Amino acid sequence: MEMKKKRIISGILSALLAFSLGGCRADVPDTSESPNSPGPSPSPPVQESFPIPENYPEYTGQWQASEEPLTVYIDGIDSVMVNQLPLENLEDVVSYLAGQDVNIEWVGLPKDKSEAEATLSRLRTELIAGKGPDLFLASCPSPFTYIFDEYASGFFPNPEKTMKMDVFLPLDGLLENAQYMKADSLTKPILNAGRTQSGQVILPLSYTYYAMAFNTADLPDPDSLPTSWDALVEDDALKLGDAPLRSLCSVPDRLTDPSTGELLFTEDELLKWTTQAYSVVARSNGQEAGGAEPQLQEGVDSFFLSGAQSGKKTFLPSWNRSGGVTAFICSFAGVNKNTTQANNAMFLLDVLCSEQVITGKGFHEEQGGVTKNYGCLAWPVAGMDGIPIDNVKAVGPARTLVDQMDSHINAVRFYSDMDHVFADLAWIEGYLDQAPSDLDIQTAVSNAYAALEMLALE
Repeated sequence: MEMKKKRIISGILSALLAFSLGGCRADVPDTSESPNSPGPSPSPPVQESFPIPENYPEYTGQWQASEEPLTVYIDGIDSVMVNQLPLENLEDVVSYLAGQDVNIEWVGLPKDKSEAEATLSRLRTELIAGKGPDLFLASCPSPFTYIFDEYASGFFPNPEKTMKMDVFLPLDGLLENAQYMKADSLTKPILNAGRTQSGQVILPLSYTYYAMAFNTADLPDPDSLPTSWDALVEDDALKLGDAPLRSLCSVPDRLTDPSTGELLFTEDELLKWTTQAYSVVARSNGQEAGGAEPQLQEGVDSFFLSGAQSGKKTFLPSWNRSGGVTAFICSFAGVNKNTTQANNAMFLLDVLCSEQVITGKGFHEEQGGVTKNYGCLAWPVAGMDGIPIDNVKAVGPARTLVDQMDSHINAVRFYSDMDHVFADLAWIEGYLDQAPSDLDIQTAVSNAYAALEMLALE
């Protein structure tokens, strides 16, 4: 199978993550249902199903020499931060596995904001014209990252729409002939979110969930925690604070109908969820300090995993309306459809998603009695603390926790510009400098729903 190769663009968003994880007790012994499980698994919603396309570029599993560099554009961070990433480590391991020196050009945004905006405009023009870098390493920042970071708006404000615009190359050949990553170990619901009728056009790299972490000793009954959104916001024993507000975007599970673009929830439903969340805040403010107060996890990183290993935490998902967990893809990779170096772009992704790179252990070789290491700590995106699509980094109790949380996923989304609207709903009090009234909440929800409708139909 061959595909005519041209050259086009890329743009990528780095990695500034979102919130995170939870699911159940970190010290449960296995992944089967147990008293410590967060609840019965809901029936997954109907998802679009796409077969493997008949025509997609082959992946040889080997680096192909080229006079042109493989250009990898890292968007969402500036060029100074690009230089702080462990890209030399990644390039070293690619060269080692390729058996030859490789030429990779890493590109980020200019530091100056106006220059960065001009660069983004130019790149979008190049994308349409079939020019530019070869590979996208993109982040989907959480809506709260967006509030604080001017670079976090991203080249792809709505990845789900972008991947239907015929700008990405199908990566089915990579999955079929991967040499270093274990394609069968990739978390299937997350991987499937990157598929369209054209094939696996996006390779998700990491994902996360909204959840709360409790000290197990503080919980009155760790084995009888809420198993639905309504039960969660009505539980008087848990001092949830603003956690339900911060996780509002996960409540509707999927946002739009893929065939019509219309929202899959009503304004009245959004008003109900928002009012419930603010009621939790008001109730928590009236409770005494101490007891079962949650700690929100800012990304599933080594700190989180070590906490899970201790067995002293209980993780409770912020359930969606269907009684399941909404997973958010917070970083992904895409290859320009018209690149002349599709094989090399897939080779880099193959290495990037290998167990050795994800875990930071690297590849090792004995040379004259001396062990040489390649690719140690080479995961190249700053702040990308989500769960890798291959969960090999989570072991023992942490792996049990991740597996149990994954078993409750019934919706997968990319963070997008629509989630920023939900973030604004969590900041009504900040805008008013006082607790919002029922009218304030109703007005904010009405404005938010109108904005969501507009974004859905763009």
